[in-house]
Amino acid sequence: MRILQKHISSNFNWLNSVITILIVGGGAKLLAIVKDAYLASELGIGDTINNYFLLLLIPVFIANSLSSSIANVILPNARKEEFLRGAFGYFLKLFFVAFSIALVVSIVYLKFYQVELWLELSVPYVILFLLTFVVVLQGINAYLLALVESEGKFYSTPFHSVFLSVSTVFAIWYSVELINLIIAFFASYLLMTIFLVFNISNKKLLIPLWSNVFNSTEKNNYKILILSALIGGAAFFIDQLMADYYFYSGISIVQYAFKITLLISSFLALAFGNVLLKEFSTRSKKEGDRLLLLSSSFILLICLFIALLIWYFSFETVALFFERGKFSIKETEMVVPLLKIYAFTIPFYVLKYVFGVYLASRKAYRRLLIISVLSLCSNVVFNYLFIKQFGISGIALSTVVSFLLVSLLSVYYSKQVSIE
Repeated sequence: MRILQKHISSNFNWLNSVITILIVGGGAKLLAIVKDAYLASELGIGDTINNYFLLLLIPVFIANSLSSSIANVILPNARKEEFLRGAFGYFLKLFFVAFSIALVVSIVYLKFYQVELWLELSVPYVILFLLTFVVVLQGINAYLLALVESEGKFYSTPFHSVFLSVSTVFAIWYSVELINLIIAFFASYLLMTIFLVFNISNKKLLIPLWSNVFNSTEKNNYKILILSALIGGAAFFIDQLMADYYFYSGISIVQYAFKITLLISSFLALAFGNVLLKEFSTRSKKEGDRLLLLSSSFILLICLFIALLIWYFSFETVALFFERGKFSIKETEMVVPLLKIYAFTIPFYVLKYVFGVYLASRKAYRRLLIISVLSLCSNVVFNYLFIKQFGISGIALSTVVSFLLVSLLSVYYSKQVSIE
């Protein structure tokens, strides 16, 4: 019995942190479901919700892509105070550059390619400024969250869902207008920033020192990591653009279907990925390889079970989440075929993320870049082929196939790193 307890303690102690995130985050995710359900009941599938997703498209893509790379840099170096101070300045400058790019691209995209949406906005420049400033706030959030998690405070992870849910529900309750939804979106990131500031023990790390603590090799590595995050994040961005281009209300149909699976897969990926990244970075190569095999097998079994449940109860799931108010059974029938397919992205999404953080902990940044390029290219090619054959469901199918290929390549590269 003692031998069994010792085996569990040495091999599964990382699960304690994962379970903490899942339990604490469960309430926040349930609140996020309430927010999405309220949004669906008020807006259904139509012009307003399409415009809302279009407005969020560019800034959210840039912010999510960049912030996903920050944890891979910060968590392994969480005990190096000088490094963290320099990193804050480095990433803050990077996000201000991204902010400028997002603002310009958003204006060009809306003013010249979405003229009707631009004309509908009463104060378009103010709205775009709020949206693109979210890029900077999310960058700061990613840095602060990595610091908080490095101190073992995993309860902070789900609070953005809480802020976003409450602010969005309040905005819709006040008036169903785009400007209110955007203000709510911006307010949630601002509140999250304030919350994280008060939860960091070492307040000295909040001072942005602009010294460059990275040598040229480190800078090049981090640039590759950031580039791979941008390229990898472009896949879903292109999915939404193609859905909007080929199908009426396509972007909202894809969003509703993907939201359900993303709610689960991103939650599991962050819970497992951020905890395991710290474990991979502090263990020896042999122990890290053993942990990777153990954790990936465990994750695959859990995620496949969840995927099968969602596939089997897809109609009931959509109806439970969204079918009320303006979201009728007709809208449910439009979303269900995509959800049946998107359900199988869950195991591949989580595995891709976990193997990605393993490669990041081994500083295999160029391989991460290759994986991201494959993800983007395969997604575009399969989108083009499958849309012609299967209609809008082809977008979901291309995502599954792309995630599968990327997962297999991630496993192959992880074995190569283990051998070296």
